[in-house]
Amino acid sequence: MLGVVLLIGSVVNGTKGWLLKGSIQPSELAKLALIITLAKHLSKKPEGIKTVKDFAFTLAMVAVPLVLIFLQPDF
Repeated sequence: MLGVVLLIGSVVNGTKGWLLKGSIQPSELAKLALIITLAKHLSKKPEGIKTVKDFAFTLAMVAVPLVLIFLQPDF
């Protein structure tokens, strides 16, 4: 949804971060989904993140939505 809003999102109050003319803001849903996804991923690793591969995967999980949110013009 974050990618779609960059292509066809509506501009509301100078921000192109809305779908359906100001009724849905995907960045807020993405933040909640990221928290849930990270919690599930990290709960499967009770010993923690010990390898570079685990760290890189976790960082990628955070980086993708973060970059898409930063591409929206309003902070």
